[in-house]
Amino acid sequence: MTSAPRTVVCTVVSANYLARARVLMNSLRTHHPDWVQHVLIVDEIGDRFDPAGERFSVSEVGDLPFESPRELFFRYDILELNTAVKPFFFRWLFEEYTADRVIYLDPDIEVYAPLAEVEGALDAGALMCLTPHLTGVNDDDGKPSDLDILVAGSYNLGFLALGRHPNLYPFLDWWWGKLEFECLVDFQRGLFVDQKWMDLAPGIFGDAHIIRDPGYNVAYWNLPHRNISTQGEDYFVNENPLVFFHFSGLDPEEPTFFSKHQDRYTLRNLGALRPLIDQYCKRVLEAGHGQSKNWPYAFDVFADGETILPPVRHGYRNSEDIRTAAGEDPFAAGARFLNESLTPPGAEALVTRVAYLYWQTRTDLQVAYPSPIGSDAPRYARWFVEEQESQIPARFKSAMLSSLSSAGASVSPWKIALRQRLFRHAHKYSAYLRQRLPRDIYLAAKEKFFRWAAPPLDLSETPFGTLTTPRKVAWVRQKGFHPQDEYDRSTNEAWMGEQASLEIPNYGGGRLKITGTHTAFEYAPALEKLHLSISIAGETIGGQQIDQPGKFSLLFELPEQHEGSVRLGIESSHSFSPTDLGLGDDSRTLSVRIGEISLNHTVLVDFSEREIEPVNGAGRSPHTPGLNIVGYFQQELGIAESARLASLAAEASPIPHGLVDFSKDCSSAIGEHPQAVKLQSGNPYSINLFHINADQMPSVWRYFGPDFFQDRYNVGVWHWELPEFPDEWISAFSYVHELWAPSRFIQDAITAKSSVPVIHMPHAMGFDRPQRVARSEFGLPEDAFLFLSMYDMHSFQARKNPKAVLESFKLAADGSLSGKMGLVIKVMNPESQPDDFAELRNWAEGTPNVSLITETLSRNGIYRLEACCDAFISLHRSEGWGLGLAESMYLQKPVIATGWSGNLDFMTPENSVLVDYELVSIDEDHGPYKKGQIWAEPKVEHAADWMQRLVEDKALRDRLALNGRQTMESDYSPVAIGRRYEERFRILQKRLRSES
Repeated sequence: MTSAPRTVVCTVVSANYLARARVLMNSLRTHHPDWVQHVLIVDEIGDRFDPAGERFSVSEVGDLPFESPRELFFRYDILELNTAVKPFFFRWLFEEYTADRVIYLDPDIEVYAPLAEVEGALDAGALMCLTPHLTGVNDDDGKPSDLDILVAGSYNLGFLALGRHPNLYPFLDWWWGKLEFECLVDFQRGLFVDQKWMDLAPGIFGDAHIIRDPGYNVAYWNLPHRNISTQGEDYFVNENPLVFFHFSGLDPEEPTFFSKHQDRYTLRNLGALRPLIDQYCKRVLEAGHGQSKNWPYAFDVFADGETILPPVRHGYRNSEDIRTAAGEDPFAAGARFLNESLTPPGAEALVTRVAYLYWQTRTDLQVAYPSPIGSDAPRYARWFVEEQESQIPARFKSAMLSSLSSAGASVSPWKIALRQRLFRHAHKYSAYLRQRLPRDIYLAAKEKFFRWAAPPLDLSETPFGTLTTPRKVAWVRQKGFHPQDEYDRSTNEAWMGEQASLEIPNYGGGRLKITGTHTAFEYAPALEKLHLSISIAGETIGGQQIDQPGKFSLLFELPEQHEGSVRLGIESSHSFSPTDLGLGDDSRTLSVRIGEISLNHTVLVDFSEREIEPVNGAGRSPHTPGLNIVGYFQQELGIAESARLASLAAEASPIPHGLVDFSKDCSSAIGEHPQAVKLQSGNPYSINLFHINADQMPSVWRYFGPDFFQDRYNVGVWHWELPEFPDEWISAFSYVHELWAPSRFIQDAITAKSSVPVIHMPHAMGFDRPQRVARSEFGLPEDAFLFLSMYDMHSFQARKNPKAVLESFKLAADGSLSGKMGLVIKVMNPESQPDDFAELRNWAEGTPNVSLITETLSRNGIYRLEACCDAFISLHRSEGWGLGLAESMYLQKPVIATGWSGNLDFMTPENSVLVDYELVSIDEDHGPYKKGQIWAEPKVEHAADWMQRLVEDKALRDRLALNGRQTMESDYSPVAIGRRYEERFRILQKRLRSES
């Protein structure tokens, strides 16, 4: 007679969760009385409770035969350690009990029916049983979202069942190999404790049984797909018996909000679930929760009783020097170890080990204070003693505060105490407000509070800059200055155009001082003498002549009759264009170089304050000359195509280059692209070329780390679609030495606020033109003249303006052309903006011959769609460059577009149709496009007239199409843009060599 399989069921808890473990095991005993029960306490039991008095076996984590237990226990926080020990614990249970199967459940689970499917699957030979987080689609904006689940992992490891199998020990060895050192909550690296690793297991080891029965592992994350009902005292889920419920994030003493990890449900809207939750809370409280919840975690403190702060664990994991300094038992190190100074004896300010460890966890601190125990020690020490958000105890700041006071720094103890109280109350009430306020209001209020209450970072020095003597500086908006110089490579001054302006807040008149250098005569001898005139609010109030070449300093007395904010204008009598003089491709109007403008000793603009030091001030780059092109190489979105086009230009040049993929937090679809096979893992060349927009540069820094930027010249390729670059992105300039702007429109917008050179560097355009594309491939009519309009919902529908296209089409297709014209609107990522997409459908509803295409197409699919249509139309309100327009011109298609913004680089009246427009103020925020900025409102009647003309006049459209193709092939081919790359590359390499 064959004996029944020996089953061990287990859970892992720290002592404060003991009451939950008791409830779990009691429920299991009802439905599986023959299963052996074992609880691992990841803690030190001491005299808190008597393990012999429990109705299950108990082990203390210190009793398991880990190779270096004290290092393991110190390495992780309570969540990480409780999950990290699982594979080791599984193996120990299999061997200790000679078990046939071991089943793990989280302690905050209660079982309501036998786990029959688990037993059956393991008996049938499965290695493991898993439950997926989701078995349905989330169609709201609640938390957790699909992206939250992706970050957390496909399977919920609150449940895992393993059976004896040929791959059991290979799997456990692999899993322990990952969790021993990499069981982290580190979303930047794609890690969430043990769960993310388990995503790989079914593919590697096979025989994984995925349980889709809705009665298993019911929890807040899958409730949107679960219908809970009752029959008497029994619970059913989608008409299946409830097997076990996972009460993750539930506070049994305050269950009102159901789970702290979600915002969809409260106890009031859970319907039939409420009695179940009430019963569970009652059982946990009766099992001793009131006592056990207050038991402290033994591995949260040093041997001397000092709390182990999260930055200390982070530093211990990541620094061999810290591990060596901490010794064999890191718990013995204590407060004295943390308060040791790491700055040299006699340094101006003291920075302790705990402050340095905290710096290592914050990339924004690393950017603001690159040398925290060196030249930046006074600035960093001051920030550290004033901040309170980390809740680092005052005793770890007192020595640093004393050193700053001794050095004469003005540090306010009362301000520090006030911030401490503010943050204490903010954290206390944050969870309460989060549940009672609408999510967007709560998040906005929280952001504003912490921005107000937290000490600002001292960003007077960037990662690539050196600090000069501090001066009184007023931030003003300015236009007409170009902080770059391709001619003599000085970075201490900026070229001024023929006209420039400053918006001066709180104007009161006084003495205006302008300093700079007159070098224009070197390029145009006729400009030996220049006259600068000054105006206030459009009224000229005087001027002065610059008689001699070289440095100058001009003084002007400004009238006092104006109050409030005024516009100061500066105009030069003469100017020159580098392109007209054969000095390259720079067609801007330039006049004189400006270093500083001040009013009453307050600096208004200063282009000489910071000296940019290429390759982080390291002098000669130790890396091979070449380009590391960084971008979203595998995604289907415009900025991704920017990087792919850059690779085409680099391939057409002699520049050595490599491709580096960055796809963090990118929700766009992944496609098949030839560049994917060329991706490399490192950046071996001297110049990094980031096709990543300004707002994502901090993420790039965190993802790749400072070493990726170190000893390299860092270039950003940023896209922007309005005349004014956002102030909130100004800090992104600190990550780059220069910028390449795909259009002059982008160049002008960024230059007005840039502290680094901004070079005009267009996109290359080139791909294999599709041949003989049948419209049936896309379900399109064969006999109509088709206009194509195309946009990505991620780029904001209000800016792309498809409503104007539809209105123009309705006007054009009326009358004699009715039925002869068709409109195709290709929309990418419609699911990302469901309300906007519904609005588009509503606009298109009832309009004959309009086709909406929403499926994700490959790049080749996009080219085929463009090729099978007759013309392309974009009535955008603003455009950074205009990828669809450029592609259609390359395909020899006539194009119609708003005659404003970045597309004017390559669109002219000879090769395309430019639609009249009116510039208007934006009346409400649309993502980053803020209220008060300006964009174009194209005239639909003008567009409709041109649509009719293109349909009726074949000779006209053929001429425009041919001219458009010739423009693309001559001026924007990979070879042509590759030459521009080569010219700039040669200048940069010369500069890198000269810096050594």
